[in-house]
Amino acid sequence: MNKMKLFAMGIIVSLAILGTVYWHSLQIMNINDLETKNNELSSLLMELVPLNITLDAPLTNKIVPSIEDLENWLQEDQTDTENSSDPNFNCTDFAAMLAIHARTQGYDMGIVWIYGYYNNTNKIFYHAINAIVTTEGLVYVEPQMDKVWCYDDHQQMTEGEIYEFHIRPNKSIYVEEITIVLKY
Repeated sequence: MNKMKLFAMGIIVSLAILGTVYWHSLQIMNINDLETKNNELSSLLMELVPLNITLDAPLTNKIVPSIEDLENWLQEDQTDTENSSDPNFNCTDFAAMLAIHARTQGYDMGIVWIYGYYNNTNKIFYHAINAIVTTEGLVYVEPQMDKVWCYDDHQQMTEGEIYEFHIRPNKSIYVEEITIVLKY
């Protein structure tokens, strides 16, 4: 079990470093070109592939929770209480931590990176969330706020569509790219 904890912490640290580097590069650079930012994100995601190989291993104790069970577990899980004001701990870190905690419970929770822009302002939007298949179907989880939601008939988000995100109420997001960082 100690090896698993060390491995999990290594994953969190690796994701935190990559997320922080990407976040700071966006803050430092004043690039308005969506395609350039998209290429930078894709490059960073490729660095995560080796981490996924181990985390993508099938769970031996897989449990498919109901939405109610998931919401109850989220109330107990402490991921959302992490210090979100720390600039070195960002949405990717929250999503990675929640996915690892979920796997210890037997939940096959994934990580999804959404990249696009606000539909009404064209301001860039990027965010990491979690996804999990429940007994009712696919749901998304905002790991910083323990919010669970789904789209019509529990359908998966698709690129080139506009979605309302419960993390940004009353703001629609045009989704340019969806990257499944960790399968669910």
